[in-house]
Amino acid sequence: MSDLNRVKHLAGILNEEMDNGDMHDALGADESVQEAVGDSAECFYDLQDEYCGEECPSTPHKTLIDELVRYLSGDQLEDFCDDFKRQHMEG
Repeated sequence: MSDLNRVKHLAGILNEEMDNGDMHDALGADESVQEAVGDSAECFYDLQDEYCGEECPSTPHKTLIDELVRYLSGDQLEDFCDDFKRQHMEG
């Protein structure tokens, strides 16, 4: 199973007939949402540095993470960072 298919499978959207547009729809992506880049992505990369000790992941993982960050909106990314900190870094 390819990495992409594994991600799709884990997300519950694996369907051989699904193209990228359908995947966008299945994930609930809104084309009018601003991608999280620049300042809106900074909260995630700060969290990554804090949690991972500024260790850079392998190149494939870094590419996957960077594309996921770019895909999400700034608000979604901020919500994720807040939730992650509550779940994994507080207490």
